Amino acid sequence: MKTWSLIEEPIRVRRIAGPASPLYTLGENGAHRLTTALLAALPGVWAIIEQEVLPLRVRPHQVRIRNAEAGALPACWRGLMSRGLVTGRLEEDVSQPTLSTLHLDDSAALWLLGPARSAVAWAATYDHAYPGALADLGIAPEVYADARSWTTWLTA
Repeated sequence: MKTWSLIEEPIRVRRIAGPASPLYTLGENGAHRLTTALLAALPGVWAIIEQEVLPLRVRPHQVRIRNAEAGALPACWRGLMSRGLVTGRLEEDVSQPTLSTLHLDDSAALWLLGPARSAVAWAATYDHAYPGALADLGIAPEVYADARSWTTWLTA
């Protein structure tokens, strides 16, 4: 019988920064252990919390975007910058959008930089956890109703 060791196989939790407070997602080595801890009413469980740092530059391929969607991403980044949700400088390659580079200074949340389908999913999750936080930034719920609404709002 194998015994679990926190040192050898730690529970990993991913911290995702956001404008009001972070979201947390369960990483590897944890679902069964956390369920057991809840059932046993343990007061706490040790875990390693990982957080991505703000990258200095972002390119479309780094946000897991399909080639067909890559052309719209720089325009969305421009929209995020014009709305004050992201600060930085965009080096846009109009002939090959996948080669465009966003040089970041700051971002309200890194998930805003992703493809529209991903950004709206994160926005809905974030709004569920922190109601009104996105509205405080000027992002109304109808904006993240679907990917088309998101892209239209950012490129208007």
